[in-house]
Amino acid sequence: MKGKFYVTAKGYKSYEIFEADETFIFKIADILVDKLEFKKEAVPIIGLDGCYMDFFKNHIVITVGWDNWSGCFAMSNCCEGERYIIELGKYVDSFLETL
Repeated sequence: MKGKFYVTAKGYKSYEIFEADETFIFKIADILVDKLEFKKEAVPIIGLDGCYMDFFKNHIVITVGWDNWSGCFAMSNCCEGERYIIELGKYVDSFLETL
């Protein structure tokens, strides 16, 4: 598996791991909560072709999800969140090859 950085349609950074299955979003969620101090304020949204969760830190929102087009991803919803996407991606990359 290998993660890649992209820019979303809104113009903000995302980090995606196409090969990861839908359960990998929980590893990403744990990193956001435990390492980057984000909070989850709602249950995941689950559909036939994907699932999504939002995480909050002050006014910053990061969406974590999985769908059949992108695989597992984390994306910023504002420019202030982009640095967390980069930090998250670098951290995940550091252990991806051991999985």
